[in-house]
Amino acid sequence: MPARTETAVILAAGIGKRMGPNTPPKCLARVGDRTLLARLLEMLKRCGVREAVLVVGHQAEAVIAEARKAAPGLALHPVQNPRYREGAILSLHSAAAFLDRNLLIMDADLLIPEGMLRRLLASRRINGILVDPNAEDSGEEQMVFSENARARHITKRPSESIRQAWPRAGEAVGVLKLSAEAAGILRQLLEQRVQAGETQIEHEQVYPDLFERAVVRVELIGDLPWTEIDTPGDLKRAQEEILPKIERSRCFNRLLSDLFLPGVLRVNLTPNQWTVISGGVGLFALAAFQMGGRDGFLLGALLFQLFYILDNWDGAVARNRGLSSRFGAWLDIGVDGLIQTLLPLALAAGVVRSGFAGTTSGSGGPSAWIGVGWVGAIGMALDFGVTAWAKLKGFGPSVEGDPARTPGQGAAPGWKRWWAVNLTNENFSLVVLAMVLLEAVPLFLLALAIGTQVFWVRFLLKERSRLFSPPRV
Repeated sequence: MPARTETAVILAAGIGKRMGPNTPPKCLARVGDRTLLARLLEMLKRCGVREAVLVVGHQAEAVIAEARKAAPGLALHPVQNPRYREGAILSLHSAAAFLDRNLLIMDADLLIPEGMLRRLLASRRINGILVDPNAEDSGEEQMVFSENARARHITKRPSESIRQAWPRAGEAVGVLKLSAEAAGILRQLLEQRVQAGETQIEHEQVYPDLFERAVVRVELIGDLPWTEIDTPGDLKRAQEEILPKIERSRCFNRLLSDLFLPGVLRVNLTPNQWTVISGGVGLFALAAFQMGGRDGFLLGALLFQLFYILDNWDGAVARNRGLSSRFGAWLDIGVDGLIQTLLPLALAAGVVRSGFAGTTSGSGGPSAWIGVGWVGAIGMALDFGVTAWAKLKGFGPSVEGDPARTPGQGAAPGWKRWWAVNLTNENFSLVVLAMVLLEAVPLFLLALAIGTQVFWVRFLLKERSRLFSPPRV
């Protein structure tokens, strides 16, 4: 088992010319309530990294002050790059004294989820580079080319010979994990380039030589949201699109799914096969719910929880392997819609069989609860119907259960977003489990029937102009 990685070299010396004149360093840009640098340092600390080597240059004092404030308890080693206006190779070369141990090398202008970092650190591969296989090549991205998951080259503008030699793996995120041995090789290569006067190049231009002398494996992260901040447009996208997705990825079920994802990616199953498996588990959950009784409800809730975990894997596998398809996306939506629509009916049948108060008194008791189940099922079907309609029209709620948020509007504030993400969508299975443990299934069924009706009516009223607009010619 490889030794732990407890050091991170963070490159934060650049000017950020494309952000505009007289702007602070990109790492001090605020996304949400914290700066990019604060987010990275806090994340590193939570992931077990003990020391951060911070390479600074432009507005060094402000960057160091923010770093000291952001992560107390993390050993901070500021390193000055006095020639920060030249190539980024000099920033990494400035930290050469630390290139003798297991470490991470990362850009400071990144907005990434914690799960991405944990995946790289937990990998059994001693050397790894994070790569997004879904990125488009516009000529500005550092594209990685690989052979059997081994990185072979990295460049912004690959020549035809490189394209023919190796398949493109995707865009380098800007995070590299190296063993002490590989870090030592990189230090030698940096020294050779600097001594040769190559001080205007980027540090990634040294990596192809590193890839020849050390085995660096590609770690695909196509299922996770991230962005690099280079322009004001990137910053706006980080605020309005990427940050809400990262917040969503921190939900318990997502974190639980990510915990097992490295093993899942090694299983030879297609995304659609994972969708079918999750659907099968969902149907077993419904069968258990309709049995009723404490045991039936508990078994159903546990299977429903497993269904939610499995449901995250099909998309993750598709994005990591580049197997995303329109059919697969709609198959996933269809399976989810079927299970969620039948859930109120299964719960209603279980409530009647369990003999809860109100289900046995008088001839109308059981029928009333079955009616509540039908109201909930119709509401669920309409919820999925209006959101699918919105997607066909080219928009829709980014978070199911949060009709107030559409692309470009940012996240719904405070408790509304917490409710939308955690209770009505990503962690809905945990709510079901809690209601079962509290023996409050009838109350939950009533709330579900009402809530589903409220959602589709509210969404339809709010978005009626776009839903009923004629198609663009």
